[in-house]
Amino acid sequence: MQKVSPQLVDALLLAIGFVGQRTDELKSEDAPHNVFEPIEGYDRVEGDFSNLAIPSFTDWLDRNPSIKWGAVAAATLGVATVLKALLPGNDA
Repeated sequence: MQKVSPQLVDALLLAIGFVGQRTDELKSEDAPHNVFEPIEGYDRVEGDFSNLAIPSFTDWLDRNPSIKWGAVAAATLGVATVLKALLPGNDA
């Protein structure tokens, strides 16, 4: 609608989109649906397309913690070996 009539869209948003709180009662900061913290159980973005989503490599590592920590250990040992070889006084 924005392309057809920008002024109409602006008027509609002003009338129904930005009316603010629809009650005179103030909302408590401790209310469970506060904007400053996620609602428990609704802190993930998922939808009807979840079966079509392709998991990333990091998702796979999160589901396989032993492989993840094994890779971290191997990388740490590799960096330590390279640093040891580069330090002066090591005649290898």
